Amino acid sequence: MNVSEAQFEPAQSVGNSGRREGTLIPCPLFRRVQKRDATIVDFSPDKITEAIFKAAVAVGGKDRKRSEVLCQYVILDLSEIHQDSTNLLHIEQIQDSIERVLMEHGHYRTSRAFITYRNERSRRRAMKGMEIPSSALRAGNKSLHEASVWTSSGERVRWDREQIVKALVRETNLSYEDARKVSYAVEMEIIHSKISHLTAPLIRELTNVHLLQMGFEAERRLHSRLGLPVYDVEQQLLHRSSQGKSESIEAEIIRQFAMEKILPLSVSEAHGRGDLYVHDLDKIHHVIERVRDLDLEPAHNHDFPAIPCFEETEWEQFVHSWESEENRLLEDVGKILVWNHVNAAIAFYAQAAGIEISKAVGQVLKKICRQSPRKAISSTVTWRMHLELDPRWRGRFIGAQQLSLLPEDEIDSQARSALFEIVRQAQEIGPFLGAYGLNLEIVLPAKGGEMIEHDVARSISECWASGTPLRVFFQRDTSISQLSKKKSSDFVQTITLNFPRAAAIANGSDDRLVEWIEDRLALVAEAHIQKRGLLERLGRLKNGDHGSEFGVGVWGLVEMTLLHLGKNPREDDEALKWLLEIVARVHLRLEEIGNRRGISLSLVQTWDDALPGRFAETLPSGAFDQSGYGREGLLGIEGSEFDEITKEGKLHPLFDNKQMMHARQFQTIEQLEELEQWLQKVASSTHLSGVALTGSWTHCASCGSRFQKEEEVCNDCGGQELYLIERRNQGKENRVVRL
Repeated sequence: MNVSEAQFEPAQSVGNSGRREGTLIPCPLFRRVQKRDATIVDFSPDKITEAIFKAAVAVGGKDRKRSEVLCQYVILDLSEIHQDSTNLLHIEQIQDSIERVLMEHGHYRTSRAFITYRNERSRRRAMKGMEIPSSALRAGNKSLHEASVWTSSGERVRWDREQIVKALVRETNLSYEDARKVSYAVEMEIIHSKISHLTAPLIRELTNVHLLQMGFEAERRLHSRLGLPVYDVEQQLLHRSSQGKSESIEAEIIRQFAMEKILPLSVSEAHGRGDLYVHDLDKIHHVIERVRDLDLEPAHNHDFPAIPCFEETEWEQFVHSWESEENRLLEDVGKILVWNHVNAAIAFYAQAAGIEISKAVGQVLKKICRQSPRKAISSTVTWRMHLELDPRWRGRFIGAQQLSLLPEDEIDSQARSALFEIVRQAQEIGPFLGAYGLNLEIVLPAKGGEMIEHDVARSISECWASGTPLRVFFQRDTSISQLSKKKSSDFVQTITLNFPRAAAIANGSDDRLVEWIEDRLALVAEAHIQKRGLLERLGRLKNGDHGSEFGVGVWGLVEMTLLHLGKNPREDDEALKWLLEIVARVHLRLEEIGNRRGISLSLVQTWDDALPGRFAETLPSGAFDQSGYGREGLLGIEGSEFDEITKEGKLHPLFDNKQMMHARQFQTIEQLEELEQWLQKVASSTHLSGVALTGSWTHCASCGSRFQKEEEVCNDCGGQELYLIERRNQGKENRVVRL
């Protein structure tokens, strides 16, 4: 009994199938077979022949050739029944076909032996609890029958191709028809591959591959799975174990989420090629800088009744409310929590409670220092103090019953005393204040030609000289300071533009340079709007609230001018004038885009370790000097040369006045008189928005000595309790490391 080979299609080789030379398989669908334990193996005609021959031997048969011929009839039978099926062939279906072929060709005794053997095996599996109901196997509702899929959470579920369809429709813009085409292609990939262990991540990967092959790139981006390679996760964990810290795995996943889901594709591509840089991608779901006033109501626990023996004074209620609200906000804020009008709040509640301001300040500083210094601070707290009392706080003082007869000049004195006391006690902690995650800011009124009060300037200088993290902002009421009266608001995100790249592309044309920048400003605005939408959905921004600020970072103004004009704006007045005109045009365009899109955009100064390397790669060779690029001024001024600082200040009015300052390098030995004179001159004779001291030095905790270089032993007292102090990013980032 020979079967014509014309009735069969040659099998395509799929690894080591075990078939002998010349054996044929009816169609590509039968290259793979699902076993009872849900694993998928290669289709093997030899195993069919072996099963038939063993049954024949059991009843006295000896003709193996006849078994091979019957195997071909089994294949033909399977082909006739399942040729047009999309279902994976199951071992039970093959055994059903063997029974039919043996009966149809008159091999009744062999058929009975095969059925007896099959039933016995089934009985043994049932006794072990391994039997799968035959009705489920023959239902044909699922293409892979009882194949198991392991989910990301470790659960085992049955294969269902329709789940791919549902996921594609839910997560992307695909129609049901296109989704079903993709799901069928994925299923065929599984059937014809050597996959024996199906997982949900693997199925998603296969789906994304077929989305790409079918031209659904946008849908593939929405359907992407976020995560890290196994090797990278292992290295992160090993690094964390050996070093005690590492970048969060969660942070990397959120960065991927931001690039794939939140940012428009055009922005992600611009970020990738170095036209712009999106900062803090791992904090895409946070507001970067929260600004809150310390006008707090006492905290109440509504879950439990009050305990009379634990009654608190009004001052204790204020301190506890402050601490409770701070802990809540720090869980939500991206990087910086700013408490506004801290000195006014402390003065008000201390006066109301009848306690001395020095004692009140000491208590709130102890609140900060009760925690042990954190090695890696994800979010920091800033106390922002104002020399001039805010009208709202003045109204609170006057409106308080016990202060109704207090003269206004005494109210100002109380707020001023609180400021001085905070600065004085902070000096006792010195640079270690930053280790507790606390920074200080002072807002001073500054007018052209007028000096700051001597006691204020001296207190600030003493604070700087002690290494205490303190930044100073100037509240200017001159015509050039366009942003001086802008109210403090949350700062949501910064995206920096590669200004030198604009010059490299413009090739000497001012209009082309500005046009390139304007095109990227539109991308930046769209990215900010997408983040705002995410924060509104998360409840971290109120819908319709457009008071929050979004930053457009400026980087490489000197390099842009050098590429475009061949002149340095620090040295050439014409080059500086040109630069001012370009930045003013960008600022004007930024306001137009913000007004049109309903978003508040501000030019800001930015700093990020990744910027020099990423942006330099996009520029002509030698156009961007990365070596030691730690300059934090717009014009790259590192020293205290006053002429250059004056030029720097001409740019500041075009920037957000709370995100812009000149950073002077900290010197370990610096005279108070020199610092005070410098501060006075900056405040009265420039348009700088703010000043801070940055840099790094070694600090001896035993005697307070400071050294410019890292030392193993203090040169003054011989002590070994030395710390490396690092201050950068306009004084926002402060790091303290034990040497």
